Amino acid sequence: MSTTYAVIENGMVVNVIIWDGVTSIGFGGDQLTIQIAQSGVGTSAPIPGIGWSYENGVFTPPPSPPLTPESMAAKNLALAQAAYNVATAKITALNEQIADADYAGTTEDEVNDELTAWTDYRKQLRAYIKTGDGNLALPVVQAV
Repeated sequence: MSTTYAVIENGMVVNVIIWDGVTSIGFGGDQLTIQIAQSGVGTSAPIPGIGWSYENGVFTPPPSPPLTPESMAAKNLALAQAAYNVATAKITALNEQIADADYAGTTEDEVNDELTAWTDYRKQLRAYIKTGDGNLALPVVQAV
């Protein structure tokens, strides 16, 4: 049965080796080999690889690369659409509350003010989505 080892140099994984030999392995110098625990069946634990750091018995993945401007724009448009859906649900609930004249714990004016704020926010989101330019700053809901 083979065993997987991380080759560590200066606290950084510089290589990963699968070793099924009988003798122990060693590299000398400033390199250290650490056996990588194998993930069990059905687990999603990541297996350390080249570029990971190793300190005090813990492997840490490298930071994720920054998003490209195109990816960030797409992410912003998706966030805007999700926020639009939330605003729509909130507006629907407030309209139902008004239709039912259900003002327990609040007043009609407070509910109407909240409805106005959410409606304004949804209009801003609709305009944002319509431009298709996710590089612009996302609208922010006003405190209600």
